[in-house]
Amino acid sequence: MPTEESAPIHRPEKLRDALSHADPLYVLPKDPLFADVLVPALRSSTSLAIMMGYFSSSSFAEIAPGLATFLHNTRAPLQMVVSPFLTDADFDTLTRDEAQLGLLAKRILVDDVPTEQDLSRHTLECLAWLIVQRRLVLKIAVMRGALFHPKVWLFQDAESSVALHGSTNLTKSGLVLNREQLTLSRDWSGPESTYV
Repeated sequence: MPTEESAPIHRPEKLRDALSHADPLYVLPKDPLFADVLVPALRSSTSLAIMMGYFSSSSFAEIAPGLATFLHNTRAPLQMVVSPFLTDADFDTLTRDEAQLGLLAKRILVDDVPTEQDLSRHTLECLAWLIVQRRLVLKIAVMRGALFHPKVWLFQDAESSVALHGSTNLTKSGLVLNREQLTLSRDWSGPESTYV
């Protein structure tokens, strides 16, 4: 029986099955994006690539149920391309050497994969763990005279690909507070499939 500290890990279903009921358009914060798309897609994906104008590790708390399962069920790295606009805490974490990152990660984790509770409560330590364990490939996009500003999630499994794209950044505000819009494109779903 799971304790409060350990969330049950869900067996992945096919991405296509996990998102068969999802709507093509979500407006935040009123629509159930987490229940319909983010958590099921993360739980079912074998690879995940994200491009965001703004990123904060505090967002891990918002996507913790799905992200914990993704990290447990696959060895694939979380691939991210983000703009250079980071919180001071994230910048400090990302610029530490490996020994310092290891010490930070060990505050809550040894070698275990972060649980949903870890991701919810200790986002900086989980960011350090992702780096030390080579589970995060992070690229910073620097543009001259312009901003790197896409907002795209690319989920894949062995059979399907899904793109979630719109106005939402990977920040707590973007995911739960701001008025945002996201479109879901599935490679098996009509005309939208040619773009995924």
